[in-house]
Amino acid sequence: MGYELSAFIARQGTFLPFRELSDRITVAPLEQGFELLLHDMILREALNISYDESADESKDLPLDRAMIEKATEWSQKTPISYVEAEFLGGNGYQHAALWRSGALALLPSANGEWFQHHHVSKHERPINSVLRVLGVLAGNSEDEFAALGLNRYRDPSDWFEAFTPYSSGDYDPYLL
Repeated sequence: MGYELSAFIARQGTFLPFRELSDRITVAPLEQGFELLLHDMILREALNISYDESADESKDLPLDRAMIEKATEWSQKTPISYVEAEFLGGNGYQHAALWRSGALALLPSANGEWFQHHHVSKHERPINSVLRVLGVLAGNSEDEFAALGLNRYRDPSDWFEAFTPYSSGDYDPYLL
């Protein structure tokens, strides 16, 4: 069974105004007073941002210039992180970044690396590194990722179904 996620994370209340743009935008409460904003074409269309394949995507951060500018703007009010992961059978990759006070504050060096089953400790993976700086505490959980509840759903359509009035069958991250 696979795992896929592309989302922004910030303190609770940060993304709630986005729900006013469209009831199809996924804003989900997380543990420890944080929330998730699913990064998909539904969000991009509501923000009037088309996807530009020619923009500055890199192995370090798979966001185009327009979304990086939005994250930078949002971070002027509160720290914002971006997390992306795709795993299948214990193998996969992660990307993460943190913006604070209108500037990129953390971009882990392991971004985009292919992780093979337990090749890199969970503590050193990009998402956990960013979540720690954001203020997430692992506590008794396996890691910050689990402590926040990011393991609750394995696919964006599941987050969509749980936190919008639509079913997962109504979710298409590419077409609206």
